[in-house]
Amino acid sequence: ADFPLIEVGQLELNRNVDNYFAETEQACFAPSNMVPGIGASPDKMLQGRLLAYQDAHRYRVGVNANQLPVNAAKCPVHHYQRDGAMAGTCPVNGHMAVQSSGVNYYPNDQINDGAPVPDPSVAEPPMPVLEKAWVTRYSLSEDEDHYSQAGNLFRLMDESQKTQLTATIAEGLIHATESVQQRMLEQFRKADPDYTDHVSSVINTLRKKA
Repeated sequence: ADFPLIEVGQLELNRNVDNYFAETEQACFAPSNMVPGIGASPDKMLQGRLLAYQDAHRYRVGVNANQLPVNAAKCPVHHYQRDGAMAGTCPVNGHMAVQSSGVNYYPNDQINDGAPVPDPSVAEPPMPVLEKAWVTRYSLSEDEDHYSQAGNLFRLMDESQKTQLTATIAEGLIHATESVQQRMLEQFRKADPDYTDHVSSVINTLRKKA
């Protein structure tokens, strides 16, 4: 056969459910739940179901359906989806019924303090479709240009407009942590180094006044 059976284990059904609603009606099965080392084929039906099943569960059961006992992983799972209906164990800090007040996005400046980070060892592996053709993840952000238009607009402004713009930005950034300020200044630098100099100058002035 072109596609011989490859046994990976046995699934043993050893009891009937105790609570039909909790263990059957709220159960959420999805083909996108995969163990490390297994990836999805490019089959169009499967690709659609990878999205549709989880989306249907979020509508039918709730955004935190994976925190219900019948669906929850047996090992700790850490990510940044928190709060919402039926929010139980916080996926950021692991605390039961106490949701973290920290950031809920990645990357962030709390990584050194134990915030969750992606584990590359469990990323979906590339798949050979033809002898010299592999299907793998493609990051759109790598090739996108987020800075040229911002830089061109800044260079079109006269000095008065630049002053108004950078003053408004600095007045907001002065209340952020220094690490956030530095990351934002680096973003401005990619658009135009003069952009960074303007904002940084206003921030320093505001610090002296504080």
